Amino acid sequence: MKETENIIISVAKKTDCAVMNMYQILGGAGSAQKMKQKGLMQSDYVHMTAQGYNLQGDLLYNALWRDIENNLSK
Repeated sequence: MKETENIIISVAKKTDCAVMNMYQILGGAGSAQKMKQKGLMQSDYVHMTAQGYNLQGDLLYNALWRDIENNLSK
């Protein structure tokens, strides 16, 4: 997983793109099981539930809005 993460971050830096590392944000290794217990992850441990995707959307919205506010104050 770490190798994939490093490749994504490297490509993002080279192409001046933002990256939101959901793997790290949601807890890294072992987080899928915890998310399943909280009703955020489906039993395939790949797809989230509607509640999980709503959380992901809220996290993305808040990160984007925080970045916009930070750039407006410069």
